[in-house]
Amino acid sequence: MPNPIEMGHIYYDQDEKSGGGLPTDTIEIDQNQEEIEASVEEVNEFQLTPELEASIMDKVQDIFDDNTAFSVAAKAKMKMRQGLIPSEQQKQYLEQQNIKNERQLRSILENGLLGGSGLRMADDRHLRSGDLKQDWVSNTRNFRNSTVYFNVLGRMHKREHAPYRKSNKLMENPIELSEYFFGKGKVIAFLLDLSKFKEVEPHASRKFVSEKTKTYHIDRVQNIDEKTSDEEGFALHFRVAPQFLKGMIVSRLKVYDDLSEQAQSLEIDWIADIQKEIYKSNPELLMPIYDSGGNLLWPKQMAYEELKGFIEERDRLESEQSVDSRLEEPQS
Repeated sequence: MPNPIEMGHIYYDQDEKSGGGLPTDTIEIDQNQEEIEASVEEVNEFQLTPELEASIMDKVQDIFDDNTAFSVAAKAKMKMRQGLIPSEQQKQYLEQQNIKNERQLRSILENGLLGGSGLRMADDRHLRSGDLKQDWVSNTRNFRNSTVYFNVLGRMHKREHAPYRKSNKLMENPIELSEYFFGKGKVIAFLLDLSKFKEVEPHASRKFVSEKTKTYHIDRVQNIDEKTSDEEGFALHFRVAPQFLKGMIVSRLKVYDDLSEQAQSLEIDWIADIQKEIYKSNPELLMPIYDSGGNLLWPKQMAYEELKGFIEERDRLESEQSVDSRLEEPQS
């Protein structure tokens, strides 16, 4: 790991690949819509080979396992409600929102999760420069408050004070019940690999407080049981690079009919195509897509129980192969 460079009270890594510091390259993310649409056409040339699909399947996991870290960080495509005839103004608003949502998703896939200035979900209205990356650079260098917020399953207190959240029978798991997933419409959460980040003592993230890169902590002053509320959650500094994104979770369908399933299929194709376009030169960064019920949606479709069986069998075979390889090693 490269030595950190001290810059005032900010510590950041010189090497982008270290995952937490400032990128050394410049990625243009403020493309206009015509450029985006033209580049998407190139995706048709990029096909998943069986080997590449297998490498993505090696990453799949049970998203409800304890210690699963996730951050609600983007919004999915918006669409009009069934049966509603939109006005031209509504159509224009929807188109503008979808352009912004796609721009946000592209930024995350290209640059990773960039810590915001105390924001749980990035929003163009809060940007000073109008550029997601440049705003993050400014926050990190000048304001010292670039923070990625996330939660960890098994380390969240149950929400006994919010029984209304259980009124919807679909809302049965801690991801869907969490503060920044629940009630936010169609959102995209990212699964995080924290193996290269260090947990430090709990404290509240505030402006002008010195933080070290590649650290995270419970975002509160006092903590007695290593757990926190889903509202306060955890804070990470200063970003999560693309290689530490393990998967995406989209909001689960609430109505199961042909029209809703078709709409979700188009949404997943949209997300997968953006992934394939951005990672065509780095296909090892492609990640699986789930819904918030734990079902796998891409690169294959598997119901949650089927996926658990697949993971169990995959892990069993990997364990056996590991034992066999050790037995085959020459004895000294």
